[in-house]
Amino acid sequence: MWPSSGMPDCFDYEYFDDPDGYGYRGYHHRQPGDPHIRPWEIAARYCRRIDAKSVLDIGCGKGFLVEKLLSYGIEAKGCDVSSYALSFAAHLPCNLRSATEVPIDNQQVIVILGVLMYLTHDELNRFLRRLFIAEPDLIIVSVFSNESKERMTDINRKINESKSWWKAKFQSESFQFVSCGRSFSVVSPVVSEFNRTSGLHQSID
Repeated sequence: MWPSSGMPDCFDYEYFDDPDGYGYRGYHHRQPGDPHIRPWEIAARYCRRIDAKSVLDIGCGKGFLVEKLLSYGIEAKGCDVSSYALSFAAHLPCNLRSATEVPIDNQQVIVILGVLMYLTHDELNRFLRRLFIAEPDLIIVSVFSNESKERMTDINRKINESKSWWKAKFQSESFQFVSCGRSFSVVSPVVSEFNRTSGLHQSID
């Protein structure tokens, strides 16, 4: 949900909701009878289980995760570059901001689902350094890898690498993997009392 720089309209209706588009082809809440649990739903449950107090959702889209976290009593806010997606989140604390611009200091948990592959390699390097210096307790992250199946190529994606490449990338920046699941991984730049007693012992999926 993030272009590499600036805020062009490449994450618009065609990306989110056009049934013939190149993106989600319908980004919405799960309908009754739909067995496919969304990654943001799993992230919300995970944050509740670890008793997270505050969460920043980078690439919040229509604000579904922020809304759910707020319903759990968790302080939450989000940001995205899509003015189209954010038009559905006008009632939520979600702002128009790019990953390279959003303030990330003083955050307990940062969620970055399906975002980092839209950065260039240089932007990714700078962002990971900022993330490490900011020292959140936990980072919930997922990326598209080139082993994943997709209906059609996402023309906005800047980085197409394997899962092992992404894992090595985080490790090269001194992040530690706390937990790994099918929907996302949990990493941390620090070993704190919070992630030692909460994150390490929680199943993701």
